[in-house]
Amino acid sequence: MQAIDVPSALGAVLFAGLIGVIVWLRNEHEKEWLAFKADAQGLAFGPTNVAWAEIGQLVTAAGARPGTVEIGVRPAPGAGIAVGERIGDAALADLPAHAVVPAEEYSPDWLWWAVNRFGRTDVQLVERTPEGERAVVR
Repeated sequence: MQAIDVPSALGAVLFAGLIGVIVWLRNEHEKEWLAFKADAQGLAFGPTNVAWAEIGQLVTAAGARPGTVEIGVRPAPGAGIAVGERIGDAALADLPAHAVVPAEEYSPDWLWWAVNRFGRTDVQLVERTPEGERAVVR
């Protein structure tokens, strides 16, 4: 800022504004393009957030579209998960919150790690196939 003769107070305001815009753009990008996220608060399926306490099972399935995997949540007994954005042709469209992710970006080991790292150890992982559902044992 000194090179272009900007006063230091104005430079600080401009710098803070630039940081604010970058943070805002990152948050907007995450809301629009992030299909699935796990963190300490719970799981995010696009704009739908589900707290760990509301999760009974995590269900995975081969996606309805080739090269995709679907991840969904089955509520814990007594939990009231608001139905999120519906993906019409999804294999897990019957679940209140679900996401479709590229198969190359999905890792069952990562999902297991995230559940145990951030969530509760009693959340069951379930795999849905055309033959039915089975618990994933780790």
